[in-house]
Amino acid sequence: MELKDKISPVGVVDEPQEKQFEYDEEALSVAVETLISLGVNKNQAYQLAKSNATATSTAEDIILKSLRGYRG
Repeated sequence: MELKDKISPVGVVDEPQEKQFEYDEEALSVAVETLISLGVNKNQAYQLAKSNATATSTAEDIILKSLRGYRG
């Protein structure tokens, strides 16, 4: 305890935090269902929609961005 004031603290490495993506679940769901109805397979539709969703994205925004990046 007496050495506490005489020793400089060693750098603490913060644990990397997982990126928290915030998006509207309903908009994402509608976008995924629409992409599936357009012929995109279920897994790919979900990945495309999720990667193009933001906190303020509407389903239409997600669909448009997803279709631009789709290489079926």
